[in-house]
Amino acid sequence: MKRLSVFVLFILFALSSVAQIYELKGKVIDSETKEPLAFVNIKINDGKYGGTTDIDGKFNLRSDQKIHLLSFSYIGYEPFAYPVLNDRDVEIKLKSRSVELDEVVILPGVNPAHRIIRNVIANRDQNNPEKLEAFSYTAYDKLVVTSGIDSAAVNKSILEHDTSFLRAKAFFDEQDIFLMESVVERKFMKPDRNYENVIAQRISGFKDPIFTFLLSQIQSTSFYNPIIHLIGKHYVNPINNSGLSKYIFILNDTTLTPQGDSVFTISYQPKFNAKFDGLKGVLMINSKRWAIQNVIAEPFEMEKNELFSLKIQQLYELIDDKYWFPKQLNTDIKFDQRSSITISTNDTTTEDNRSFAIIATGKSYLMNVKLNPNLVKREFSNIEIELAEDAGSKSEDFWYAYRGDTLSARDQKTYHFMDSIGEEEDFDKAAKTLQLVLNGQVPIGGFNLDLNKVISYSDYESVKLGLGLFTNTKFSEKLKLGGEISYGIGSKQINYKGEASYLLDNFNEVKVGGAIYKMNMESSSTTFFDDEQSSIFDLETTRQFLINRMNTVKGNEFYMQFRALRDFKIHLGLRNYSKRAFEDYAFNSDGPNISYGENPIDFQFTDLNFGVRWSFNEKFFKRGDLRMSLGTKYPVVHFNYTKGFDGFLGGEHAYNRFDLRVQHSFFIPYVGESTFRIQAGYIDSPLPLPNLYNGIGSYRSFTIYAPYSFATMRMNEFLSDKYLAIFYTHSFGELLLSAKWFSPEIVIANNFGIGSLKNSVVHEPGEFSIMDKGYFESGLLLNDIIDLKLYTIGFGVFYRYGPYHLPKTMDNIAFKFTLKFAFGLN
Repeated sequence: MKRLSVFVLFILFALSSVAQIYELKGKVIDSETKEPLAFVNIKINDGKYGGTTDIDGKFNLRSDQKIHLLSFSYIGYEPFAYPVLNDRDVEIKLKSRSVELDEVVILPGVNPAHRIIRNVIANRDQNNPEKLEAFSYTAYDKLVVTSGIDSAAVNKSILEHDTSFLRAKAFFDEQDIFLMESVVERKFMKPDRNYENVIAQRISGFKDPIFTFLLSQIQSTSFYNPIIHLIGKHYVNPINNSGLSKYIFILNDTTLTPQGDSVFTISYQPKFNAKFDGLKGVLMINSKRWAIQNVIAEPFEMEKNELFSLKIQQLYELIDDKYWFPKQLNTDIKFDQRSSITISTNDTTTEDNRSFAIIATGKSYLMNVKLNPNLVKREFSNIEIELAEDAGSKSEDFWYAYRGDTLSARDQKTYHFMDSIGEEEDFDKAAKTLQLVLNGQVPIGGFNLDLNKVISYSDYESVKLGLGLFTNTKFSEKLKLGGEISYGIGSKQINYKGEASYLLDNFNEVKVGGAIYKMNMESSSTTFFDDEQSSIFDLETTRQFLINRMNTVKGNEFYMQFRALRDFKIHLGLRNYSKRAFEDYAFNSDGPNISYGENPIDFQFTDLNFGVRWSFNEKFFKRGDLRMSLGTKYPVVHFNYTKGFDGFLGGEHAYNRFDLRVQHSFFIPYVGESTFRIQAGYIDSPLPLPNLYNGIGSYRSFTIYAPYSFATMRMNEFLSDKYLAIFYTHSFGELLLSAKWFSPEIVIANNFGIGSLKNSVVHEPGEFSIMDKGYFESGLLLNDIIDLKLYTIGFGVFYRYGPYHLPKTMDNIAFKFTLKFAFGLN
């Protein structure tokens, strides 16, 4: 009986305890835009305890006291007090106000925010998710693209007559332009092994998810790394050792959690007149392990040629009372566009500016988080992102399990409308075509028309007209056949090439192939086996315009390519070909005395090629048999070895040739981005001029800038059988000059070359120099001076100095104009 009494008393006590818990949930939004506000501070009953909203602006408060008053505070908004009556679910609207950190008066003395930031920096390794031994999770991603039409910004008299504007507003009031959902399973293993398996994806307007865009490609799951990468740009993190000297931190608010920990709200931005790519936003720091609980970040300043603004938000939760790990990630991208309209009414003309913006909002919800699971290295490969074969065919029940709800009426209408349009206009086919066109291909049935072959120009051939056709996957997944034919108006020559290849093993990229050809190639040039895969936006190819000496090459080749040891791509080939010398050239390896007639000479070559491309830790996206490179943060190395034979298959020259190219780009905080290329070559035996090395010049008094070439060196000015060339550029971005009316990207360039040539007397005539004293030039480029949205134009100048400085000053100067394509296409 006594035990029963104790049990009853325990139950009554538990029920009374539960009865004392008061709960209130709700959502906080912007009073004008109706957008949810993340990480709003909330205090209960004017006390120190409370909570914050999540990324969706939602909150769920629990208190052992009856809740009669909620106080809301948020940077950039007016404080708001809400009296609670019998509410259980409330919607709070906050009014925005303009507040900048430069309005805050910073008094001498100790900044209380600095103590907190120092603690965060001291504990960042233990709180950084990417410092864990391993982790895994499943993410539900949702990306919505809509229009931010602002009818309040439009003159009422215009609005009454602008029916197109009214129709657009009515459309976007009910649905969006684009909607994409994804479910991604991610595994991570320290230090940088990563694998994301997209098990489901649905894209409005498309039956098949032929392209994959993950929100993880925009922002990292960690805000602790020294450099924050946002859509390919680098920003200095305020949470790093130099943050206190480079950033302003303001302690705006302090609240207490029900567990008794403090949450500090700190706003930050770069110090006034600071010259670096920094961020601005809000940090919410929890005194439990001095970790980031919430963060809002966006670039402090947009570059003038940026087509969009970006803001990220991250919400962390404490797992196992030990590790802080992301729970929700949010990304907002706003594309700005302004237009001016004129409406004539009753013989009067009214003009007004109206605001029109495309807004993309991405949200990631992380679930099934496992910290330090037993992962092994063999679970990872060079495939970083993989799209499952059945990703586009998941049921609604599957989506409900991860979405946690049915689709809203707005989302359903977006899918229905865009899917019907997509089926009618065949978006899937259009997307595939666009992808090919960006790579210079136009599909025509089972063939692709190569746009790069249609028209081109060089000083030697003048305008070259051609046709290139190659089979595509409609013809065969394995076999590729193709060819090209062209006519050079300047050279008055018809050239051709036919080729075939067969894919033996897709996973290891094992391919065999062959070609027969007659074409013009730059004399004394160097190529590597994968150079033909360059993008049509690659500005290095602009040097082709300046080439004024070519050799007609006729022959055939057979090759095999494959991937080995994850990071190596191997090429093995056998070539048999002839190179026709230009009219007034002769070669005599036995001595300088030679006579030759008017007929040009054909030099015969047979050689074996061994080529290697080493790209350490290069990552790839995989979808079925398609594999696309995501790049690497390490140098990319190309190496070629060529063995020439005398007396084999008609070859007349025995030699060994070694070619090397190393290229890398790296970011230096507060300074900018550096890029270098080292290129070298060595030939051990005398060879005809067409198979030696030219100086890689690209001089004209004023022409387009061609990267990785000597801007002040004349074409064919130098000849070598061994050489070293170093090309270095450093971009300061807008760090050095950032005015509202003039803020170009400033780039400095320094190039160096040296070479030698044995037995130069065997070449007649000897109209070339030898670069054995060292060639030096430097340049200054001002990019982005003229902004044409899809690309920008800039200007530059280079100066030649050192042993090969020319007598006339102006002959040492080369003026350039530069091109930069939007979205990082080049």
